[in-house]
Amino acid sequence: MKISRGCYVALVLALVTAVSGVDVKAEVGDEVSFKPDIGSLKDSSITWKYTTRGDVIKVIEWDNDFKTLEKLNPKFKTRVALDRTTGELTIKDLQLGHTGLYTIEINNKELYKRFTLTVKEGVPKPQLKQEETSDNNVRYLTCEYNAMIRWACSDGEKPQITKLAKPRQGEFITFRRSENQDVCCTCTLKNDVSEKTSDPVCVNDLFYDLSITFICWIVIIGVLSVCLFIVITVILCRRIFFKTWLILPKDASRRSRSSKGFSKKLTFVQYK
Repeated sequence: MKISRGCYVALVLALVTAVSGVDVKAEVGDEVSFKPDIGSLKDSSITWKYTTRGDVIKVIEWDNDFKTLEKLNPKFKTRVALDRTTGELTIKDLQLGHTGLYTIEINNKELYKRFTLTVKEGVPKPQLKQEETSDNNVRYLTCEYNAMIRWACSDGEKPQITKLAKPRQGEFITFRRSENQDVCCTCTLKNDVSEKTSDPVCVNDLFYDLSITFICWIVIIGVLSVCLFIVITVILCRRIFFKTWLILPKDASRRSRSSKGFSKKLTFVQYK
């Protein structure tokens, strides 16, 4: 005995009513897909709805009778796509305002498989910061953010972790100059939708000899001063050179012409 497509869809819908809801968490900017998993819906009308704070909004609707697809709400218009064969709904470029309950209707009958979407901001990449103390042999390495923090060090040992004092949020670990200088540590921030790890910072980067740093600056300043002196000297020498070869020859030529005229005068007078 053959079962018509309408009876098949009705039977599947009846079975789906026992399926529980699905909780989905995603980061802002991500893409999610909701699939009802009820087989082929090739000849069915499909409507996805979105509920938040008691308001029910149609996200997208496929009318199988008129073969029309409508994206009715501006919040979803440029972000949603529908697979008319499987009923799968895809939402891209998620925003916080997309948080809510999503339901699907097949031929005007709502399925009891519901999707609860929660959209959150992802954590940023943490930046480890060095903090000096009154003791020159002790340094703090801070990871500051309001999220779960996980520390990891290259030696495999668990570092000494302390909570930052309020109103600051985060943690710091303590290092001493006598400890292994080759150890490097990272901190990882994690929430429900994302996880990011900092660049490593090594213990030998936290401790430095001030006298060596001072000497390095003196050397740099000295080299720059010598370079500046050389540049100024070259500029002055070039100016003197051009004055000598461009201005003085003109004066010399004038004196030469005047002396020749004077000698001609003297010759003429003696002739008379």
